[in-house]
Amino acid sequence: MKKTLILICCVIIASMGIVLTGCGSSGESSGDKFADSPYEGIWELKGAELDGKKVDDADALLGSMSIMFDTDGTAIFMGNGVRIDDLWEPTEDGLKLWKEGEEADAVNFVYKDGKLVLELELDVGHTAAYFEKEED
Repeated sequence: MKKTLILICCVIIASMGIVLTGCGSSGESSGDKFADSPYEGIWELKGAELDGKKVDDADALLGSMSIMFDTDGTAIFMGNGVRIDDLWEPTEDGLKLWKEGEEADAVNFVYKDGKLVLELELDVGHTAAYFEKEED
């Protein structure tokens, strides 16, 4: 009798596991729509160019910056003590980043040589910022 009860309990637990697994949501709605993306993680500003010339101290030109890209399509930009919550999605040659409701103003990063490159026109001239992914 004891063995029968143990067997019944095992069958019930296994059945519940199957049912609960079936009740799980798909990757996209569970927040993992970009789970396989190489961009997921924290990227730090590591270099910069101004009008095509390498800048020795990127932090002096642009300030300290990092961006965290999460698998659910959200991103957190941190720069000079300012935090901005953004959204992101992969593109054909990199990714785009925008503030919710402002997708028309998205900025595009190009993935090149293991770096995310953001090119901007600033008051000081044409600037390229190079972000490198932190190791996990």
